[in-house]
Amino acid sequence: PVREYLAQAGFEPLYGARPLKRVIQNKILDPLALQILEKKVQGGESVEAILEKGKIVFKQKRKVKK
Repeated sequence: PVREYLAQAGFEPLYGARPLKRVIQNKILDPLALQILEKKVQGGESVEAILEKGKIVFKQKRKVKK
């Protein structure tokens, strides 16, 4: 569902991949970076992006062994 959401939100045939890149930046990369800075996501954790009520949220999956 997240892939479809991003593909639909970033689809603009006239501009190529730039709108998709912008959507990924705004909806995935920036919020995830903010959660890392706020220490809501710790080093070694794996997260999954899921769609809840039309919004992308991050859920912890598991600790990654070092």
